[in-house]
Amino acid sequence: MGEAKDFLSSALAQGARPAKDVEAEARQEGISERTLKRAKKELRVQSRKCGMTGAWEWSLPEGGQE
Repeated sequence: MGEAKDFLSSALAQGARPAKDVEAEARQEGISERTLKRAKKELRVQSRKCGMTGAWEWSLPEGGQE
């Protein structure tokens, strides 16, 4: 899972990104959805929906990783 955590940290280093984009990039890197979700939980990645009909965005917690 270390690879997935490294991937997420890097993918979200510049700020919030659409979850679908991050998930697609993870698949291209050979990271399974389940592993990505576990890494997301461990890193305390925040999910938020942009408006009522907007896409989900993921971002690292304020202040970075703990």
